[in-house]
Amino acid sequence: MSTLSIRLPNSIHQHTKLLAREEGISINQFVASAVAEKLSALDTERYLSERAARGKKVNVARILAKVPKDPPAAEAPRRSRNAPAGARGARAFDVKPGSEDGLLPPSRSWTPAGML
Repeated sequence: MSTLSIRLPNSIHQHTKLLAREEGISINQFVASAVAEKLSALDTERYLSERAARGKKVNVARILAKVPKDPPAAEAPRRSRNAPAGARGARAFDVKPGSEDGLLPPSRSWTPAGML
């Protein structure tokens, strides 16, 4: 661990002291965390800039033109692997497209995401 002396304007020092107290940590921990966050942000920005420089430009309009204008046909519900064939009731579930885990009880109505 290194020791570092820094000069801060009184207003920043007071604000830091207040926020550190509210967070229940020391000023040293608060400043170390703030420096770590800033380093992470700068490293991420540098990494993304380097990746962007290595990338190649593409014609996005040409790619989007390949997307069909009509929405895909609705899928028919499929049986879950866990539900026995022909079973109904509390243990039978149908797989519904667009549900978070793919399983919804048959009694619940299903609405596509964004249509609520």
